[in-house]
Amino acid sequence: MEQKIIEKNKFARFIPCAGHSLNLVGRSAVDCCLDAVNCFGVINEIYKFFSSSTKRWAVLKSHLEPQSKVPKYLSETRWEAHAKATEAILESYSAIIGALNDLYSDVNMKGDTRLKANNLLQKMEELEFVFMLHF
Repeated sequence: MEQKIIEKNKFARFIPCAGHSLNLVGRSAVDCCLDAVNCFGVINEIYKFFSSSTKRWAVLKSHLEPQSKVPKYLSETRWEAHAKATEAILESYSAIIGALNDLYSDVNMKGDTRLKANNLLQKMEELEFVFMLHF
């Protein structure tokens, strides 16, 4: 976009958006902390695991209270999305654990689904993950 504007008017000056700059600072800060990178990675895995299957999403919804928040997508360009995704996991933590337990225990589920559910369950129960959710 900047290049197109300069092509139209060579005297135009580009001033980066403060929101974009703040997002870049936040992302760089997270990249310096391996526990934060891991935490956001697990949050993203939870969202992808449930949202990629209507059956798994239905299992999750059956564990949630009517007004509970569902896992959210981690946007690359909006830092606020990280806060909302973390808040949703924290608020629905026990329901997500219950849904993962059900999916892991269900012998009618595909082996791959059961394995992913168990892996996510173990990651969610790690002390570092729980600490970072609250932090």
